[in-house]
Amino acid sequence: MENVAAFIKAQAPLDIIGLQEAVHYDKLLKLANINENNEMKIYANYSSAKTERLVLLVNASKFERSEEDKAYQLRGDFGRRHPWNLLFFNNGLAVIHLLAPKISKVRVMHALSAAVMSAINNAIKDEKKSKSIYLRKLKDYKLLILGSFGENIGGDPITLFDENDYGFTRTLYGATRESTCCEENLKDFKDKGSFDHILYSDPISPGQVLKTKDMASTHYPVINVIGGGGKRVQFAPPASPPAPQPASP
Repeated sequence: MENVAAFIKAQAPLDIIGLQEAVHYDKLLKLANINENNEMKIYANYSSAKTERLVLLVNASKFERSEEDKAYQLRGDFGRRHPWNLLFFNNGLAVIHLLAPKISKVRVMHALSAAVMSAINNAIKDEKKSKSIYLRKLKDYKLLILGSFGENIGGDPITLFDENDYGFTRTLYGATRESTCCEENLKDFKDKGSFDHILYSDPISPGQVLKTKDMASTHYPVINVIGGGGKRVQFAPPASPPAPQPASP
């Protein structure tokens, strides 16, 4: 835990940090000197088994959520120990954070697509207007997916939502090409491969795997800068569709 905290402090400032399997995240954040009074908003989500936790840390001065977004809990499980979480931000960014089971990337994205749509339908019942707004956000917002995938998905672009099923599709770029699992001194750990990723809806370079000097977990951390030329991207919400004009008399 001390090594993870030291790594976070060494990389600061970071706009978004995703932690998986962070059951004791409160102790970790204390060691990393992160709290909600120093500009980082903390979003935590347990799996239904209460054993695996996703923790997303977001720069609150850059990424704010509307009151309507806060009212809906768009989250779920792939299984009792594999949660996911979806957040929308006012500046036109949607973030999906996940801890996927060990199934193929096609099955992960298919299951995630269905789970997200089901969560929207269940959370926004009898509110056709709100539901259409969230579907538009899914289609038009910049989309960031980060976390641990259950399989070595390689470095190719990945698609979420099938055009035939949902009327649109999203292509994600930036998949890590280097091995993120496992630490070299874990000789008996067989699962070598690219499991951890930062994916984005615009073409970006693959996430950089940082080989930590001191072992922090069974996986290496991944870091990326989104935006051309290595500059931090400035998000803006997509323009709303024009209102229909009344017919001329």
